[in-house]
Amino acid sequence: VGGDGADFDIKWLPSVGGRSIDASELPKLMGGAGSLRIIPDYGILRVSGDDTALVRDVERSREFGFEQGKIPRYMLLSASDFGGRLKLTPELAQWRKSLENPVDMKAKLPDFLRKYQCAGVAWAVNLFEHSCNAMIADEMGLGKTIQTLALVDYYLSRVKSGGEAKFLVVCPASVIPVWIAEAQKFFPKIKTGIVGAKTDFSKADLWICSYTQLRRNRSEIEKIRFELAVLDEAQFIKNPDSKTTMACMYISARRKIALTGTPIENKLMDIWTAFRWLMPGLLGSRANFERLAHGDAAIVETVRRQISPFVLRRMKSEVASELPEKVRVELYCPMSEQQKSEYAKLLDLARGELKASVGDAKGRLTILSLITRLRQAACDAALLPWIGGSGAPEYGGKLSVLLDKVEELCNAGKKVLVFSQFTKFLDLAKLALKTRISEADIYMLTGSTRDRALPVNAFQTARRGSVMLVSLRAGGTGITLSEADYIFLADPWWNPAVEEQAIDRAHRIGRRGDVFVYRMIARDTVEDRVLRLQSRKRKLFDDLIGGLRDVSNREKFIQTIAEILE
Repeated sequence: VGGDGADFDIKWLPSVGGRSIDASELPKLMGGAGSLRIIPDYGILRVSGDDTALVRDVERSREFGFEQGKIPRYMLLSASDFGGRLKLTPELAQWRKSLENPVDMKAKLPDFLRKYQCAGVAWAVNLFEHSCNAMIADEMGLGKTIQTLALVDYYLSRVKSGGEAKFLVVCPASVIPVWIAEAQKFFPKIKTGIVGAKTDFSKADLWICSYTQLRRNRSEIEKIRFELAVLDEAQFIKNPDSKTTMACMYISARRKIALTGTPIENKLMDIWTAFRWLMPGLLGSRANFERLAHGDAAIVETVRRQISPFVLRRMKSEVASELPEKVRVELYCPMSEQQKSEYAKLLDLARGELKASVGDAKGRLTILSLITRLRQAACDAALLPWIGGSGAPEYGGKLSVLLDKVEELCNAGKKVLVFSQFTKFLDLAKLALKTRISEADIYMLTGSTRDRALPVNAFQTARRGSVMLVSLRAGGTGITLSEADYIFLADPWWNPAVEEQAIDRAHRIGRRGDVFVYRMIARDTVEDRVLRLQSRKRKLFDDLIGGLRDVSNREKFIQTIAEILE
């Protein structure tokens, strides 16, 4: 095996009993059914099934080459146990050896990345530098987005002095606010933009594009050679025949990465489609893969072996030592057009009332009522009394995001708590979840729940993915839900202490692992103001309480008393 650049080639040297067979006879050796072959001058030969499969797979892979007749170098990793039965040229042998030993990149990466996140970035860079692409399939909450942004930052810094570079993230529309917020928070030097109608791609470094906008703007996007292209929630292209999948195939990029917590949702073909985008040919042709998937019981192990060098999957339990006890994430959610419209009307009304009600107690009550309406609109338009569930043509942004996240978690067998102070939102969520996730247990706990112990015990003892929908006030105290792995706060409350009480229903003594807490926020709404208010209250608490010693220690207690009596 030899080659240069991103390709390699194979020269076959068949022999029988030490006697070489002319390479032109190879098609006769490998063709036909069964194991017996008749070759002139050699007689009847028996060819092993493994040898036949190896030759056929390698020769089929030529159709995916970058140059006529050549084979993409990443195919070496799927050819006969990572090339173990192939004699490599010194250059390819060194290539394979260096692939197995990624360099330590910690010094080149931001300090706020956790150790496992640094390892993930280094692993992806190593694959990229060896003409391969990557899939990060970490469990939800471990930071697939921030690892990818670190990759963008790394490659952006490398090309800044040498010319212009563009990066692309394709994701569901509901996830766009998350990418923008994470980039602004952790990598403010990266200029971000959202792809829409008539986008000027010269205005930003990193472009965030919904799958819908990708289809609409395909003709413009396919003209650009991106430094790195990312498919977030890559299960969106599981159908190889969909228009979305076809649009993704036209993306041109030096490097590609797929992000998904659920690389396989329904059938094995899901993973073939993702790798068709990442590294065409790695899993063979579609027809051959479908044939094997339907008839070969060992195909799962074969596929696992072939994709394993390119898929990074870490579970929360594996990196628990690096995680704080509570992992807090601000999950920014979009608003539907109806939400935006209703919110704007209410905001104008509230501002008008504010001007007209200075010193007026009745006016202040009206404003407080309008603020509640604003918070309802930010959560879901269906919460507004004059709209209701029948008046909302689509799910609000938060419910859409929640459904996607909870479905992924429940399918992975996780237990989820969803808190909201609006019981109507919990009713909407319950109805939507029952339609979306038939294989999960769904429980409710609100102020009207008569026997609180019944749903609590059922949730605690459930043996599969489960969701508990809890009103913030009713479930904030007096119960234990320590089996929960993930918590979603659907709407922020003015007082952070109330939220902490709710979170502590799960994060209690006896808890086996860490808890991920997602605070769902509608950007540029009253909820942003609530966050800032919470921050001020939390700072007051930390300033007052955070500096106190653990006086259960006798020496610290004596020291504290001595300071008082100085």
